[in-house]
Amino acid sequence: LRAQTVHVDSYEQDYGGAVNASLDVLSMYDIDVPTDPTEKEIKREKFQLNLALRGRSFMCFSKFPIAADDDMIVGPLQLAQVTMKNAMFGKKLNVVQCLGYRILRLCISKKLLTKHV
Repeated sequence: LRAQTVHVDSYEQDYGGAVNASLDVLSMYDIDVPTDPTEKEIKREKFQLNLALRGRSFMCFSKFPIAADDDMIVGPLQLAQVTMKNAMFGKKLNVVQCLGYRILRLCISKKLLTKHV
């Protein structure tokens, strides 16, 4: 994952290219988000998040333990955070929204958080 992160960082000020590269890397970890999500895809992710929450509030995240740095989920979540930052700077707000919902679902399924989320 370190080499992949360096690859993403190599895009410097090309935020769109960095987002596309990051999404390609995240797809290797089964975190699939389209490069230009439609409103329908965003609504689907939000709906799936609501299903995963099963009526609980977002406060349920406060009960999840913090993952250790050597846990397999930490690297992809760090990369997702960088991806969301690049998408914000690149004005790809649909990617930010869709990836945010997807990452929250991942945290619910693993019942873990990281200090980076």
